[in-house]
Amino acid sequence: MRLVQVAAACYADMLTMVETEKEQRRALLEGGVREAEREAFELLPEDERQCALCKTTCFMSALTIVNGREDQEIVCLRHFKNMEVDPANLILRYRYVVCLGLVHLERWFFSLGGFPFSFPSVC
Repeated sequence: MRLVQVAAACYADMLTMVETEKEQRRALLEGGVREAEREAFELLPEDERQCALCKTTCFMSALTIVNGREDQEIVCLRHFKNMEVDPANLILRYRYVVCLGLVHLERWFFSLGGFPFSFPSVC
């Protein structure tokens, strides 16, 4: 039963993370960011996937500036509103379609015997 409780806590955290990610990506779209590319953050060296402003390690998404350089710095989505760059010059780099990670977690959790209680879905 302890494993199910830990899994339930992980799932609840994941729901919060996915909802926050959705809100931040929506703000980018509404703010004028039009380009997006997939990025396998886990394949980048640690120092190349850290936010240039707060040093958080990015693993779901980040922003870069369109400038054609290979050594671009990235920033967390939460810094978007404070960036003094034309949103048309930004690229959203993302690892997953927002709900994909949640689907994998749900499958794993159901393989443990399912949910002893219900959670809301954000997808």
